[in-house]
This record gives sequence, C-alpha cells and structure tokens, in this order.
Amino acid sequence: MTPAQRVAQHPALAEFCAQQVLAQMAEPLSPEQIRAALAPEAEHQCEAF
Repeated sequence: MTPAQRVAQHPALAEFCAQQVLAQMAEPLSPEQIRAALAPEAEHQCEAF
C-alpha cells in the first residue's frame, strides 16, 4: 500500500501529517500550495509539503 493509499483510508493521518509539517514551517503555506499538496494526483501527499 502506498503512502497515498494509507492517507486516503485514514483521513486523520492526513490531518496529523499536515499539522506536523505546518507546525515546523517558518512561513505558512499559501492556499494554492495546500491545494496542490492535497490533490489526488499527488502520490506522496505528506512529502508534497
């Protein structure tokens, strides 16, 4: 199972992943960056950030 499939099956995992990444960032993501990272075609959603 790919990371994207695991995230798709466990929405809380995606939320947790995003929170962890955002908490460590110096600058907030723009809405466009967030949409791009969460797009279905993004194979590794966590890594997209």
